[in-house]
Amino acid sequence: MHRNRATEEGHPTLAAVSGLGGVGKTAVALAWLHTLRPDFPGGQLYADLGAQAPEGPADPGEVVARFLRALGVPAGQVPSALGERVALYRSLTAERRLVVLLDDAATAAQVRPLLPAGRCVTAVTSRRRMPGLSLDGGHVIHLDPLSTDAAVELLDATLADGRVAAQPEEARALVLLCAGLPLAVRIAGARLAARPRQGITSMVRALSEERERLEALAIEGEHDVRAALDLSYRGLQP
Repeated sequence: MHRNRATEEGHPTLAAVSGLGGVGKTAVALAWLHTLRPDFPGGQLYADLGAQAPEGPADPGEVVARFLRALGVPAGQVPSALGERVALYRSLTAERRLVVLLDDAATAAQVRPLLPAGRCVTAVTSRRRMPGLSLDGGHVIHLDPLSTDAAVELLDATLADGRVAAQPEEARALVLLCAGLPLAVRIAGARLAARPRQGITSMVRALSEERERLEALAIEGEHDVRAALDLSYRGLQP
């Protein structure tokens, strides 16, 4: 994803980032959009499209209505028909320079009504690959889990206390149990950082039992973290 391309082209720019839960899709999309914000003063729109939500994916018509209200359309003037909502949305965005983040998309069909017009930039994240968005001019990117060496570096940066250098084999074993997922590595590192006298071996032992792995990586109140890791581990199984 290139900043120059996004700022110089006269038509909408779209990037679709896919990968396992916890691999860093949203972080990558946010970092890219953050670099573009100075060139897109028209504002920003965000929607969680809920592909993994218990209640099911968000209805695109409702999301468009929310976007219209965010763009200044009074609630009573939001059209009732999806086609009319989309037409108004694209009319309003045609003259603006907006950044749009569509997080956790279910399908390309869900995304298309939410794509702005004009010189706007949109980032879409999804656990599914969405090659169909290339037909809409999208740049399709798939994120793989970290290599073992990169995951060890992330663990070392998270701990920042020398334990990785002192226990290199244990560190490698730990990140392998985390399946190379940055989210899992950071959580494991955060738990170890909170216990500075505890060796990495203890966390390896906690994660070695498959049935206990998600509990060991859970952080109180972060139920979405557990769900993300649960689905990711399932996705890694042959």
